[in-house]
Amino acid sequence: MLILSKVMGLLYMQKPNLRKYRGATFAIAVILFLFSAFRFHSGTSGLSVSKTGLEVREGPRISKASMLYGPQNDIYDRAIESHKRHNEIHGYNMHVLRRGVTNGYWNKYAYLLSLVVQELAKPTEERIEWIMWVDANNILINPQIPLKIFLPPPDEQFKHVNFLGSKSAHGLNVGAFFLRVSPWSVKLLVKAMALPMIDPTIDLGYNMDEASLKSILDEEDFRPGALYQPRTWFNMAQTREGFEGRSGDLLAQFPGSLEGSRWKSMADWLAELQSHAEKWEKPVGDTSYESEIDRYWSFIRNARGVLHDAETKADELKDGATDELDNAIFYLKEVIATEAFNQQKIEEAVIKLRNYMPSSTVD
Repeated sequence: MLILSKVMGLLYMQKPNLRKYRGATFAIAVILFLFSAFRFHSGTSGLSVSKTGLEVREGPRISKASMLYGPQNDIYDRAIESHKRHNEIHGYNMHVLRRGVTNGYWNKYAYLLSLVVQELAKPTEERIEWIMWVDANNILINPQIPLKIFLPPPDEQFKHVNFLGSKSAHGLNVGAFFLRVSPWSVKLLVKAMALPMIDPTIDLGYNMDEASLKSILDEEDFRPGALYQPRTWFNMAQTREGFEGRSGDLLAQFPGSLEGSRWKSMADWLAELQSHAEKWEKPVGDTSYESEIDRYWSFIRNARGVLHDAETKADELKDGATDELDNAIFYLKEVIATEAFNQQKIEEAVIKLRNYMPSSTVD
């Protein structure tokens, strides 16, 4: 009953515009209640939790989550097993859903929602702070990379960031992403699951989980809480032409576009890692992660500083602010919200905004 009451409390104590979706959110809360009861009161829960037995390392408390159910698939089992050493080195627990609890794609968000709410029900000092979701078609190739390096710096200006993901040419990639344990994440997941009920006419296409989450993240209420990082950090794929990434990368992803060759590709990679792990495993200091990540947050921090100065000046000018200044402010906001990974675009947007700011406000 705790899960049900916690979900409903978090939803209905929030903004009034969520209350109009009570039917959909109540249905999802009931699913979560049944899932919770199934988990805690059944001898065979359909869940597996890989516990490291180690103390959580210094820094944010992080867990991983994935799902694998249905017909036995040894390749996927071995892919999830590839995380074992990484989890042991860094002290991560890994939660794996082993039995479907709702329809197809929505199991991912139902499971994540249950994990987030369970953590929120704990005292703050005992909670996991972030959950990294990884689909079962990801293979962990470099266990030396700590997940904490991808998370926002402990600056006040980044406390509102609750989702870290990446995009490809096809849009949002939901094969691997980070979600902060927070009421914001509860609302995000509930709305993503409820979208087909909120709007039965919406066409989410084949990748419904991806399209639904993207649609909600694009909403005004959620856009400020999400940031998109370079896909090269944790969403590089094996394609028909070869691996997009390089030695030292965290993960290799095997997308559906591989079709019938996916299983052979994954099996070949697993064999390669078993025989030549040293070829792919590197200490984080021997990779480009640290410098790239420092530069990423520095660009965003600088861009937001310029944006703050410009907005302050525009407020002072009120009706005297030029259309060019207003448009440049809007454009930089848009780039940060949707393409924070594109440093060239951020730099160009900052320069454009500076050019339209009164000289007294420009450093």
